[in-house]
Amino acid sequence: MNWFNNLKIMQKLGLLIIIFSIAIVVVGSIGYLDLKQSNKYTNDLYQENLTEIDLAYQNSLYIGQIRSDLFAIMLSTNPEKNKQLFDNIASIRKIYAGNIDQLNSMSLTTNQKNNMNELNKVLVDYKDKNNTAMNLVRDGKNQEAYIYYQNNVEEPAAKTTELLKNITITAKNEAKEMKQKSDADLAQMRITFLLIILASILIGAGLGWMIIKQVIGRLGQSSEFLDKIASGDFSHDVLEEHLKDKSEFGFLAKSIDKMNRNVRTLIKQLLVTSEQLAAASEELTASADQSSKATNQIAESITEVAAGANRQLEIAIATNQVIEEMAKGIHQVTENTVGAAGSSEQTSEAAVKGYQVINQAIEQMKTIGVKTDTTSDVIENLGEKSKQIDKIVKLISDIAEQTNLLALNAAIEAARAGTAGKGFAVVADEVRKLAEQSAMATKDIVSIIDEVQLKTQSAIVFMNESKREVENGSELVNIAGRNFNEILKMVQSISGEIQDISAAAEELTAGSDEVITSAQNVKIESQKTAEETEVISAAAEQQSSVIEEIASASTHLAKLAENLQEAINKFKV
Repeated sequence: MNWFNNLKIMQKLGLLIIIFSIAIVVVGSIGYLDLKQSNKYTNDLYQENLTEIDLAYQNSLYIGQIRSDLFAIMLSTNPEKNKQLFDNIASIRKIYAGNIDQLNSMSLTTNQKNNMNELNKVLVDYKDKNNTAMNLVRDGKNQEAYIYYQNNVEEPAAKTTELLKNITITAKNEAKEMKQKSDADLAQMRITFLLIILASILIGAGLGWMIIKQVIGRLGQSSEFLDKIASGDFSHDVLEEHLKDKSEFGFLAKSIDKMNRNVRTLIKQLLVTSEQLAAASEELTASADQSSKATNQIAESITEVAAGANRQLEIAIATNQVIEEMAKGIHQVTENTVGAAGSSEQTSEAAVKGYQVINQAIEQMKTIGVKTDTTSDVIENLGEKSKQIDKIVKLISDIAEQTNLLALNAAIEAARAGTAGKGFAVVADEVRKLAEQSAMATKDIVSIIDEVQLKTQSAIVFMNESKREVENGSELVNIAGRNFNEILKMVQSISGEIQDISAAAEELTAGSDEVITSAQNVKIESQKTAEETEVISAAAEQQSSVIEEIASASTHLAKLAENLQEAINKFKV
């Protein structure tokens, strides 16, 4: 049963639930199958046997009905009634034949099949002989038909009825057998159900009892073991078989065993520690006494150091004041040097700009000289062109005079021509007027050209004078440019020297700042030293009182260690 004991509680309860579930499924399945089988028997009983009995019974009645109708026809002389009876027989035969076909198509037993085969053969003979008797009746031979029926039809009719009766009896017997079988199956099913239910109850109860017994037993053992631990007895160990258990109780046993061993080890360690604590407390008391004496000596030394630190602080303050005065002077020199450097840079920049302006003026004077030469050449060309225009104007004036003479001659000739020359005279007069106007315009042009030539000569004289002035200005500008270049070089040299002086002054200022910073740091550190010495002095006095308290506490600690040893000795390990 180790495998069962090693199962966890959840697995055990799951096993119990699974067994009951399987039992319920088995009972339900068997019940379902048995009910299904019982339903099949009932259906077979209804569909096969009862239907077979019903059909056989109906056909027995139909045979009797056919016989009765046939006898009625034999005794009747009414044609309409006979026709009605014949139709009734034909209708019954159709129903009868349908019932026979339905019986043949049913699932029959061997006995039922034999009866049906014999019935089919008898029905053929019965049908033929019955038809013969009916034909005799149709022919009006009722007496002969009756005798024929009695001798030939009665026997197959009776045999048919007997076979139908046998079929009914066989169906009833088979139905009875099916009922008996169904009753037997039902009884067997009841027994099976009872056995399965009983077995499920027994197995479930047994398994549940085992689980409950194990749970109660293991919890009782755990409770008893924990009571011993609670009373201070840690000398017992958990049973080995409980530690090997793989269920929750095994985990609980391992946890309890681990706790027991850890507490046992802890108590042993506490016992050793308490002994060490007692010894250490005694040593601490002795050390506290020695520390108290040493602390007093340290306090006296620190007092002397504090006095020296205060003297050092006074010296550092005085030194710091001297260095600050020196730094102020250095800063003033640096500021003046920086101002001079700025002015020299501005002067240098102004000289550079002046030199650039002089160069631009030189270039501009050169350009003016070139433009003046060009303008002088243009004006001289203009004078030459005006002379040429004067020649052309004189030529035009000569042409106008000649044209005027020609116009006069033409007018004279037109006057001579009389009436025929009137038109030509008008033209000659117009030509003469144009010639006079041309002469007048030529005179105006001559006066304008004379004025232009006069002004051109004046412009040429002025341009020559301007050219000489431009040459003189260019020479003066070149001299000024060379002088500005020398000034620029001197200014740049002075500016470089001033910048070097400014850099040296800045370095001196930076050095003085560092000296000031160092002096201030010395002052601060001296103040800190004085303050720290005072703090240390106070701390030394406080430490002395603390050491006295430690000595008192160590004595109390020794007593506590003794009490702890007495308490630990009460535990069993």
